[in-house]
Amino acid sequence: MKYLIILGCFFITTAAFSQDFKTDITTAKTAYASGKLEDAHFALLQAMQEVDIIIGKEVLKLLPAKMDTYEANTKDDNVMSNVGFIGSTIHRSYGANSEADLSIIGNSPLVSTLNAFLNTPLLGGMASNGNNKIIKY
Repeated sequence: MKYLIILGCFFITTAAFSQDFKTDITTAKTAYASGKLEDAHFALLQAMQEVDIIIGKEVLKLLPAKMDTYEANTKDDNVMSNVGFIGSTIHRSYGANSEADLSIIGNSPLVSTLNAFLNTPLLGGMASNGNNKIIKY
């Protein structure tokens, strides 16, 4: 099985956000104004997750419908957003039996740690089976 992992940071501005984003921002403002900082923090985290998901869906639209001879399995497309150290992940597979996988991981402190691990010849070499390709941009 072939894997392609892209590590990067997304700076995409979206003019129209979903209703959940607006609701979360309004909730955060209300909670902050009333001194409920924990509730404001939680509402902002929810809004940031919504932005990550919107960006992920837009990136999926830009991915190719075909990789080499493999067709995209769009029914298996997945966008995950995890606020904090994990960042966001966009996933698409190609081929009838998922012969090729594409995972795009948004920049985060955990990804930096992973990158350091993969760039260490001894550690990264032990984890590689020769079929993986990692690209940092």
